Amino acid sequence: MSATKYFTMSALNALLAIRRYLIAYPGLDAQTVARSIPTIDADNAGCDFETGIELHERISVDSAFGDPAEGLRYAIANIVSWQHPLWVRLTPYGRERVKTALTRDEEQCLRSAGLFEEPPSEAIVLWWDNLAQTARAAANDRLLAQGREAERLSLAYETARLEALQIPRKPKWVAIEDNGAGYDIRSYDTGPVEPIGRLIEVKSSTQNPPRMVLTRNEWETAVKYGDAFVFHIWVLPAEILQERTVAQIAMHVPADQGSGRWSQVEIKIH
Repeated sequence: MSATKYFTMSALNALLAIRRYLIAYPGLDAQTVARSIPTIDADNAGCDFETGIELHERISVDSAFGDPAEGLRYAIANIVSWQHPLWVRLTPYGRERVKTALTRDEEQCLRSAGLFEEPPSEAIVLWWDNLAQTARAAANDRLLAQGREAERLSLAYETARLEALQIPRKPKWVAIEDNGAGYDIRSYDTGPVEPIGRLIEVKSSTQNPPRMVLTRNEWETAVKYGDAFVFHIWVLPAEILQERTVAQIAMHVPADQGSGRWSQVEIKIH
């Protein structure tokens, strides 16, 4: 179900009304209250009580709804937690960025909850900070899953490449064992006598053109091993591999200057 169903003042006001009447008349159940309010409360007669009941059943009854704005903030945070509207991804960038992605109904809901008040109170800042922290964690989870998918693709690619080269060895998924090694996969190439090592740093991108973020540790490891080190850049979800050597990446790596020391760089792959 789309989050827009819940992000209307009609549905949220219905929820608040149901909670108020349940506090005033604890002997009644929510369904009875929802049916009764339109006949006894003209201010709330036109509310969406069907959706209000859904919200009541999903949102903890232990929460305080005495302050309407506080109740709305609590309800909105709960809706976000199970509906994951796309605008939540913008919360780490500030309220103004969020506004650009809101529907008219969504903006009205957040504004009624005091979430765009100027200047924001400590409670409002904390609400936004908590949501932004959740969004960052979710983004990190997505990036981790995307990175693992790319590593699996490289493992499969290297397994097939070694078989084609008739090298009787298997690639090793180093990143699972040691995330600080500076590379993700240890594979092999044909050598003069025995197979020689091939170290692979795996990157992934869903952008066009693809981009990769290179850390200083990864780069220093790449420079250390030189021709034995390669970069796999997977374009997802198309699963297109672009392979780059250390020399090809070197021209995009910044230099330390003065007291400045770079720690990571984003590189556009052409």
